[in-house]
Amino acid sequence: MLLRRKYEENVRIIDGLNTRDPSATYAVNRFSGMTHEEFAAVYLTLKTNPLASSDLPVLSASTSIVIDDQADWDVTPVKDQGQCGSCWTFGVMGAIEGMNKVKTGNSIILSEQQLVDCDKDGINDGCNGGLTDYAYKYLTGKDLYTLASYPYVSGQSGHANSCQSGVASGVSISGYFTVDGAGSGSEGIQL
Repeated sequence: MLLRRKYEENVRIIDGLNTRDPSATYAVNRFSGMTHEEFAAVYLTLKTNPLASSDLPVLSASTSIVIDDQADWDVTPVKDQGQCGSCWTFGVMGAIEGMNKVKTGNSIILSEQQLVDCDKDGINDGCNGGLTDYAYKYLTGKDLYTLASYPYVSGQSGHANSCQSGVASGVSISGYFTVDGAGSGSEGIQL
């Protein structure tokens, strides 16, 4: 009954938004029946960052950063974490995919499922959330698998599986660092 009331309340909000702004389209989606608390429990699972007490090296960034407007920022397709609190894995793999593209000019799509299933270091816990710095630590020096060889399935099941192997992508990281001034949890990567 509560789910139906929340859904109906959200439909009223959507209808109001569509009436006020005809230039945009607001619609029902798979989150429409969720309360904010339910959404947060599934999708906002990043663990509290203990960066202040970590041993991460800090890279001080210059305030005068020049961006190349000729750079090809097209990296990989949008991905969907589904019903799994694995946002931390998507951030990590997306950052590595982007850094790889910058360094090599090639796009390689990496497996978030590898982290969900295999990274049990520190406080990372599959669909129950994790920290990016612990994920980088886990991945340092390891083969990173392609998405095609180790597909993401936790979005449907909502849980991690046993750690498996996949096809090495040819991408690996040799280290990571914190970028000073970028906020808690802003890590850089060394490919």
